[in-house]
Amino acid sequence: MTTHDGETIIDNLNKAVELYREYKMYHDKKNAETYKNMSKCAIFLEIRKLTGKVGILGSGIGNWAYFVTVSVGTPVPAFCSLRNSAYDAEKKEYKYSDQEIADLVKMLVISRANMTIEEHKLAISKLDKNDKEGIETHNNAIKHAEEAISMMSNCSADYMNNFTDKFKTTDAKERNGVHRVITGIVGSYFKELPTEKVATIKEDSLIETIKYYIGYITNLFREPSNQLTDFNIGLAPKFVFKTNKEIEEEIKAAKAEKKAKAESKAKDKASKSNGNSEKNSKDGKDVKSTTKK
Repeated sequence: MTTHDGETIIDNLNKAVELYREYKMYHDKKNAETYKNMSKCAIFLEIRKLTGKVGILGSGIGNWAYFVTVSVGTPVPAFCSLRNSAYDAEKKEYKYSDQEIADLVKMLVISRANMTIEEHKLAISKLDKNDKEGIETHNNAIKHAEEAISMMSNCSADYMNNFTDKFKTTDAKERNGVHRVITGIVGSYFKELPTEKVATIKEDSLIETIKYYIGYITNLFREPSNQLTDFNIGLAPKFVFKTNKEIEEEIKAAKAEKKAKAESKAKDKASKSNGNSEKNSKDGKDVKSTTKK
């Protein structure tokens, strides 16, 4: 997410917003205080009204932020990705606060969602009114876009509350979403944690800590007066790691399970082979008996 001049896309988006803010405060004295206190998201949406479609929103980061948010059902992956891109590796610090990052995600997702709604409403207007299937398809896309917009200002606690079930599900789509959430949070808030160490986190601890961070990030997408309680980032539970003995026992158990499965498979194969041999032998005897007659 870095441009040719070494700055990130987030840097350029932030500069555009702040430049517009300063311009309006200088030229619109009557509403200067309003623009001073206006959120980055509100200013960006105003810019979009003036300029129409913004290139970056139709493809690239804006498109990605919108679709990953809609498909996973939470802004966590998009937020973590943008947060990572704002990390200064030399200074080992983030250029923007978490709330500023959340505002940038809101800018991108809401703008792309609005574009989606406009596009599908236009498509519906061109359809035959009897094309119920086509209309339903476009209306579903509009519904998803509206849900994404709602998620940006009143993010539900549902994803956090259901995370344990999502973590343990066998549904491929849900597991892919869980993977995005976990890797996003671990990669953003636990940068110094080696990959091989992540694999040794106890399952219950992983679920508990990730749920806490989901709650914390969810609050960044909720109004100050409607915050989820008890999600102070400084009080987040720490990861608990497996001991070497526990890891060795898990490896031993996994090997034993693999061996048992292989033996069971070989036994089944042998049983089927014997069954076929007996059948062929019986069929052969029947043929000889028929020939003699």
